[in-house]
Amino acid sequence: MRVLSNFGLAMAVAAAKPVLAAEPEKQPDGSWLTEYAMPGDWVVWRFSSDPAGKQNVYCTARINIEADLHARFSYNAGRQEFGFGPTASGMAGKKDKVTVWFDKNKKTSTVYEGEYGADGGAGDYLAVIQKNATPAAGDAFRGRKFISFGYRSDNASRVDTASLKGVKPAFAKLFDCAAGR
Repeated sequence: MRVLSNFGLAMAVAAAKPVLAAEPEKQPDGSWLTEYAMPGDWVVWRFSSDPAGKQNVYCTARINIEADLHARFSYNAGRQEFGFGPTASGMAGKKDKVTVWFDKNKKTSTVYEGEYGADGGAGDYLAVIQKNATPAAGDAFRGRKFISFGYRSDNASRVDTASLKGVKPAFAKLFDCAAGR
């Protein structure tokens, strides 16, 4: 099991915490990315269909765990996804089982069918997609300290555990973003 911490990354960026980008960036899928907020160690991005950011497609809250790994939570009206990445490239659109549990207590695990998505040039990510979700669906993550993902990679079992420190203010900004505020 690989336990991930924010310590190494926090030390690396402590001297130069990034600031919000002023200009939207065009993404490979045609959407426009705008950095919406930076609550604590999290960043919230708005993806829209126009460069002015007026037509929301979805919003994503992401925290870097290590230089090569992040946890992500996305929301738009009626759809929530949570996952991690990057995983192996070239997996976008494929499905795989992922086991999720909180606070390092595997006895409370739930097995989901996850779906790989493309993350621009950063490799693919594996996410659990929940349709017909409301902002209250985020309540399962609030007050938790860790989220763990168990999955198969290169024909071996793998577990990645991420800290959820700061998830409450990050989710507040995520749902504000998705509401178009």
